[in-house]
Amino acid sequence: MTEGSKKWFAGGRRMPPAVMVWLAAGMTLVVLGDVLLLVDSGFAGGKTWLRVASIAAEGLLASYFWASFVHRRRV
Repeated sequence: MTEGSKKWFAGGRRMPPAVMVWLAAGMTLVVLGDVLLLVDSGFAGGKTWLRVASIAAEGLLASYFWASFVHRRRV
């Protein structure tokens, strides 16, 4: 991969929109599942901050995939 290139697949192709939407939907479900687990546990445990930080990072990743999908559909 050359510097500044976003072509990651063999043959210099970009990630297809179908792959992006599957990754986005999957990460969204992971975030929702983690939020439900956190709420179900009643925020119990000493590592609540770690779980919240994990949910935030997963949420950012899901947002990135959704934004990439929307951008690829418009181009």
